[in-house]
Amino acid sequence: PPELTDHIITMVADPTTLCACALVCRAWLPASRLRLFRDIEITTAKAYDLLVSRVLHSDTLRPYLRKTVLLTLYTKRQDGAKRCLDTASRLFLCNFAGHLDHVGFLGLRKIKWTEHLPRMGEPLLFSSFKSVTYLSLVDCKFPSLHFVRRAITALPKLVDLRLRYVTLADHHERSPSVYPVGPKLEKLNL
Repeated sequence: PPELTDHIITMVADPTTLCACALVCRAWLPASRLRLFRDIEITTAKAYDLLVSRVLHSDTLRPYLRKTVLLTLYTKRQDGAKRCLDTASRLFLCNFAGHLDHVGFLGLRKIKWTEHLPRMGEPLLFSSFKSVTYLSLVDCKFPSLHFVRRAITALPKLVDLRLRYVTLADHHERSPSVYPVGPKLEKLNL
């Protein structure tokens, strides 16, 4: 029965197996897609570009983004990779605003917001992810403490915050200085 196959598909965690399930038959496709889009991990600029072009701009696939629960963006340094996720992660806030209704976990790792001067309202774009209860910022570089504070306070349901190796660039000096944000906070419950 379809209910049984849907339940089995929801238990599968391997993306390769889920892609194979999606190709088996038309009846397995919705359950496979729901499970595939439940947890999204973007590690390269190419993966980000594919997510935007093939999913976000697709009327058929875009509704599956509303079922995403966990989203992680981080730069996986690879040999020969010239473009990293720094620019893409900043675009992420604009591109996916209003499309990820159920994301509870948002993880950003190795993202540098200091590559280009941030726009004044950029940290407030975090407010479009109203369902985020857990935010993880690991090895990120921000332009100022004010930017970090505005981004964090823009998340209305935030309960769990993880800051680890977060640094700030001081733009008031000619050469940017890096200061750690307080002690190494592993977990902060608000």
